[in-house]
Amino acid sequence: MFGIECPNDAGGGDASFECYGTKTCNAETSYCNVSGGGAVPLDGGSNLTVSCDPLPAMPCEAGTGCACLPDKCSCTDVAGAITNECFYP
Repeated sequence: MFGIECPNDAGGGDASFECYGTKTCNAETSYCNVSGGGAVPLDGGSNLTVSCDPLPAMPCEAGTGCACLPDKCSCTDVAGAITNECFYP
């Protein structure tokens, strides 16, 4: 009626999100898993691990999003972009 066309939004959009500033995960298939801590490595390197891990089937018995993650610590779900952070002393 007004001559405005909507962009193609048939589920084929880009579902990627930044995972802790170093990786890009696909929110439809994975979650950002960040862990680190403990003793400083002798070589002075990093003991931080950042990965895109596969999402469990959702909905799961516990619900959806963060509730479905195994071994979650500090989990956030921002519009389906799930990040789980586990930092150890």
